[in-house]
Amino acid sequence: MAIVFNQIMIAFIILMVVCLVAAVIHWYLDPKSYSLVELTQGFNAGYGIGGFKIHRIEPAQDTGKVLLNQVSSITIILLALRGVLFAVLTILIFRSITRILKSIRSVKTFYDANIANLKYTGRCMLLISILSFFNLGEWQDTWQINFSLPLGPILLTLFAYVLAEVFTEGKHLLEDKNMIV
Repeated sequence: MAIVFNQIMIAFIILMVVCLVAAVIHWYLDPKSYSLVELTQGFNAGYGIGGFKIHRIEPAQDTGKVLLNQVSSITIILLALRGVLFAVLTILIFRSITRILKSIRSVKTFYDANIANLKYTGRCMLLISILSFFNLGEWQDTWQINFSLPLGPILLTLFAYVLAEVFTEGKHLLEDKNMIV
């Protein structure tokens, strides 16, 4: 069941990336059509690209709201690249977890492949942690750079590396057991 869930999540993430790329292309062709779309979290650091809110009527220009039709094209491209990077890293993590679950199902828990997959997951989570640490964008001719300490990704990184060490120790114990028998 967990493997099916991982595959569904991967398909959903791919669909989200396709929608993101299509939205960026559409924004590039007609940015004025996004005058009612607000980037609600501005350029806050963290996992993802931030939230969006669609207004029924166009808000006043001096409210301090970041509307997508007012954002520079370089910022839209940076946000899209950030989103795609997060999506690719998340897909790689899900694929790694799927490989681990398949090997555990076939009773090959403490083997080198699982240890390598856990370390790979840790490296992907480390990249997500680094990307989540900052975000930047240009709005109203001013570059904004925001920093944040992404505790969730950092803790997941540590968890993956600790679990890799546990699996390494399990592998050594399994080898010792096999030598005794």
